[in-house]
Amino acid sequence: MQKPSLVGVVEAAYQLEGTEQEWLSGIVEAARPHLDRGRGVVGYFWEARQSGPLQVSEPVLLGTPRVYEQKFAAFTAAADDRVLDGTYRAEVVCGTVSELVGADLVRQHPAWAMLRPSGICDFLGIRVADPNGQSAFLGAPLHRLGRLRPAERTCWERIASHLSAGLRLRRALLAGASEQRGAVEAILSAKGAVVHAEGLARSRDARSVLHDAIIAMERARGRLRTTNPRLAVAIWRGLVSGRWSLVDSFESDGRRYIVARKNDPHVTDPRRLTLRERQIVAYARLGHANKLIAYELGLSTSSVATHLARALRKLGLRSRSELFRRFG
Repeated sequence: MQKPSLVGVVEAAYQLEGTEQEWLSGIVEAARPHLDRGRGVVGYFWEARQSGPLQVSEPVLLGTPRVYEQKFAAFTAAADDRVLDGTYRAEVVCGTVSELVGADLVRQHPAWAMLRPSGICDFLGIRVADPNGQSAFLGAPLHRLGRLRPAERTCWERIASHLSAGLRLRRALLAGASEQRGAVEAILSAKGAVVHAEGLARSRDARSVLHDAIIAMERARGRLRTTNPRLAVAIWRGLVSGRWSLVDSFESDGRRYIVARKNDPHVTDPRRLTLRERQIVAYARLGHANKLIAYELGLSTSSVATHLARALRKLGLRSRSELFRRFG
């Protein structure tokens, strides 16, 4: 039986029906064929403050050892600043815990001593976070110390950006957020033809960009999802023009349309930065590299670099590393 495509994880990110826990369960189920290393897969929502213990939700666990399920709460409670800084406050979106905090710390830390009887010696984690504070964690326990290959890391970084966008959109719709966040600004056919547009989506440039984004998305969901799944993920960008998420919509007669929902991260900043500069700085503060920010916002890498350089000058900073140290 053929393994489900990675594109299925991206599609699960934009499921807007059901509860948040059901959404998370769908993500874990879609990701399991790709992440499971023999010890199952886990997902949860989290909050790692600058100080104090890690706050986590009820986890979704598929195929994990019973001992791990029983000790999950104790394990996360035992995660002190050494683990939190490397895993949840790091400049890395995904990797193994031994990569992020060091193999010696994993071997010696009391939290990991609790898991060794269940054959768990490391953890592959994907940190889902964005400037709006949407935070989830997806990963797989490992039976030995491991590392992610560069191509695999890049792919999961991109998938994490979709999970972040999907969670942000769900929460905006649930909260009835201000500034029309989550509002439908364009309706298009599966071939990219504009059926309806309003606001910024009415311009010729916006229509062209939305058309091209839908063509790319449909290509990713077609044959490419099985013939080259990593390329499929690569061409399905996180946002369109830093503003819209594309979501399926079905009419009562079964016809499928694609709606462009306003889903840009809402970032406030008193330092006279432009909207685009604020967005890019906010992602840079999360430790995201320029290529990943470009993917997340649907912009070119050169545009991200230019906006970030201007923002750093306005902030009186010399580098993105200094930005992370001061504001991360």
